[in-house]
Amino acid sequence: MGSTSTCTWSSSLTALSTAAGTDLEIVQIPGEGVEPGVWLQSSQFYTISARSAAPEAAARFVQFLITDPEAGKLILTDRGVPAVESVRRAILEDLSPTAQREVEYISALGEMELKPTWIGPAGSTAVEEITPRHQTSVLFGDATPEEAATAWHAEATAAVTG
Repeated sequence: MGSTSTCTWSSSLTALSTAAGTDLEIVQIPGEGVEPGVWLQSSQFYTISARSAAPEAAARFVQFLITDPEAGKLILTDRGVPAVESVRRAILEDLSPTAQREVEYISALGEMELKPTWIGPAGSTAVEEITPRHQTSVLFGDATPEEAATAWHAEATAAVTG
């Protein structure tokens, strides 16, 4: 049986392994140079409304969700791998082997010197749908690579520039 790969978020490992019916592995993208191309990005964001009647209490609650090992044991990796290493260590034994690999991967990345997370321009998330559609058109012979690249560029540019 051959192997295949895909670029996706590390927190997808458990769901993809379940869907595939086999244990999948998580690896860094090969060929990285001096500066790593990976980055840490939150899978979820906790926010507090500017109109909150109790902003201090809301902030304490968010802090609890992020930093308390007991909260971590309730949430596990349902909202992604916890950002705080002590919480990751506290939940590790409660996770499936696949989810443990997700946590170990994020912990290893946390030890690397990475560039800061960046937020793409408005409309950039549409490229996640545009790209595979044009890849598929080439794979099924509906477009040449040149045609797909031209169409991809036009759609991606339009998505970002609005």
